[in-house]
Amino acid sequence: MRLKKKHLITAGLLVLVVCAFSWILYRTAWLCDDAYITFRTVDNFTHGYGMRWNIGERVQSFTHPLWFFLLSACSWFSGELYYTSLFLSIVLTLVMLILFCLSGRDEILKTAPLLAVLLFSRAFIDYSTSGLENPLSHLLILVFLTLYSRGEGGYLRLFLIALTSALGILTRPDLALFFFPCLLHAWYGYRDKKAVAALAAGFVPLAAWLVFSLLYYGFLFPNTAYAKLGTGIPAGELWIQGLRYLQNSVSRDPLTLTAIILAGVLPFALRQFQLFPAALGIILYLLYIVRIGGDFMSGRFLTPPLVFGLVLLARMPFRVGPKLGAGLLLLTVALGTMTPRPTVLSGSQYGKDTSAILDSFLIADERAFYYRKTGLAAPESSKPGSDRTVIGKKRAEAERAPLQVVERDTTGMSGYMAGPTTHIIDLYALSDPLLARLPALYAPKWRIGHFWRHVPEGYNDSLSTGRNVITDPGLAAYYDRLSLVVRGPLLSLERWKTIAHFHLGSYDHLIDKDLCRFPNLKRLSAAQVGNGPEAVLLSAPEDADKGGVEIAWGHLRHDAALHLEVESGPYYVLFMKDADIAGLLPKMPASILDARGIEPGVTRLEVPVKTQENGFNALRVMPLNASGTLRILQAGLSQETSAFLPFDGK
Repeated sequence: MRLKKKHLITAGLLVLVVCAFSWILYRTAWLCDDAYITFRTVDNFTHGYGMRWNIGERVQSFTHPLWFFLLSACSWFSGELYYTSLFLSIVLTLVMLILFCLSGRDEILKTAPLLAVLLFSRAFIDYSTSGLENPLSHLLILVFLTLYSRGEGGYLRLFLIALTSALGILTRPDLALFFFPCLLHAWYGYRDKKAVAALAAGFVPLAAWLVFSLLYYGFLFPNTAYAKLGTGIPAGELWIQGLRYLQNSVSRDPLTLTAIILAGVLPFALRQFQLFPAALGIILYLLYIVRIGGDFMSGRFLTPPLVFGLVLLARMPFRVGPKLGAGLLLLTVALGTMTPRPTVLSGSQYGKDTSAILDSFLIADERAFYYRKTGLAAPESSKPGSDRTVIGKKRAEAERAPLQVVERDTTGMSGYMAGPTTHIIDLYALSDPLLARLPALYAPKWRIGHFWRHVPEGYNDSLSTGRNVITDPGLAAYYDRLSLVVRGPLLSLERWKTIAHFHLGSYDHLIDKDLCRFPNLKRLSAAQVGNGPEAVLLSAPEDADKGGVEIAWGHLRHDAALHLEVESGPYYVLFMKDADIAGLLPKMPASILDARGIEPGVTRLEVPVKTQENGFNALRVMPLNASGTLRILQAGLSQETSAFLPFDGK
């Protein structure tokens, strides 16, 4: 009788969970622009153009091969990607939730509050759809921890754990941070050749993909990794931005980060030694998020540690009584409903209020930004890519059109709709093999995941004509080598030699990194400034990569202050030590009357103390969102005097 009652309770919980989450997911389902970056490659792949973003070159523009193949298989049958991706995401999420319920059926009072956390977590609900790989990551995390926590099963268990890890890494590479501590712990219980063989067998799918990636694309890692990790931004700035990402979660979705931290700390606090490796994985993942600067999508990177943490909490060896269970459930519901825009109240008008989409650090409520355009239940949603007839017609028209080369920054939906014969230069470099390997344009205030590249002179024409006409000799030589890898015959000996050289960094010296970061900087010596050349500094929004003037000295200086007479503005100042930034003065207004009585139009800029100590040999004055031109009329360096180097320009 007791067993029958237990089954009824479990069945009731399953029905409640499926109904509640199905309704919420229907109300919140949406697609982000980044999903359409993968969709374009899926579309090219399923129509015979290969696994390519631009059909003329082999470039991996996605980070989730397993998700890519799932989308490709499903869309091959359905003929479209809008409804297909949403359906697949919702099914994967519901399967994960059902398995979570079944695995916790013996402790319903512990499982119910954990399910409530998922229901009220804005991050989890937002990225249970979106078109990204999160739902597949969540399911594989649950399967992995279920296998790992069993503690029995011998070599077969080791194989299955390794296999699930490999599939997880193929879904999102950074999930390895969760898996490896647990894998090491699981192997340590055996420490023999059979255990190593079992783990190696499980990782065969990952090894197979890496071999294919090296053969087909010429590189082990996706193009997006090079685009996001080779920006030239100092690690310290990324750490700060990563902490801001966590701060954003605290203010927008406190339940999510609270649950993650609790799961990472509790095993250590309660000395649950068998759970230390899993808890360590959570801590490593949080450190990784901070190290890379987080993301521009609020909450997106926090859903894997949330699911991992909740499954871990469900495996904690303590029982929850009726009073504690009810208290935890009520506390979760209270916190979930008190957060801004709670998930259970999200409706078809979500995103209509645009005031809270971006925070001060440019981290976005991405669903609010796109929901009215791509939301499943949004009344004005255009549901881009959902009409198979329209898609087929556009593709047929595009295939008849001649090749055209265009530059774009937001490339998801626009790229998907452009068709295969449009070669898109992605200014954020996610899908462009050359730009991804160049440093990003320097900006004192940048947005994570949006690292703008300067398009080298001649690159556009090189793509249009098929002849390398890049004007920078070093970069032209670099592009010749890169073209051989991404366009040349797959099995040619010369291509494989070139691939080896790329992985050894043999061509890195051909890139002038400072020129890439400051492409249109007017570079002058102090002697030239005295002769009065022109220096026009452009900084209109459409010319974000243009402008700036450098005054260089042939030796280190340690001045305490400098004086500039600047017309227009605002601007910022960089102190350079060779090609390295030795100091920064942020937004400076023009035409300030100094308190010491310096004449109008002259600004005294205090050199940062560390810059004084370390020295600098060049000064760069950079326009900051100026509406017209910025003109340096006089420049001079002084500790006690106000002697100027005359400078006349416009």
